Amino acid sequence: PPTTPTALSGTLTPVVAGATVAVQRRDETGAWRTLATLQPAANGAFTAKVALEPGAYRARYAPGRGYAVGLSRLLEVRPA
Repeated sequence: PPTTPTALSGTLTPVVAGATVAVQRRDETGAWRTLATLQPAANGAFTAKVALEPGAYRARYAPGRGYAVGLSRLLEVRPA
């Protein structure tokens, strides 16, 4: 869960050199829109600076090299 309303962070494995992680939000049509694309640290940690609004968020990791695309669990942000 987020600890600040301006960033989402996580850790992924396996770390593949050059692979990126995309932080995405589902729009009103149900399509996933990428808010930030970044390279994870060598230990797999990443932090995306995004302004959290009510909606569904996920991280998408497509390392390639024979690995399948990985998706985080959905994070539902609800109005206060």
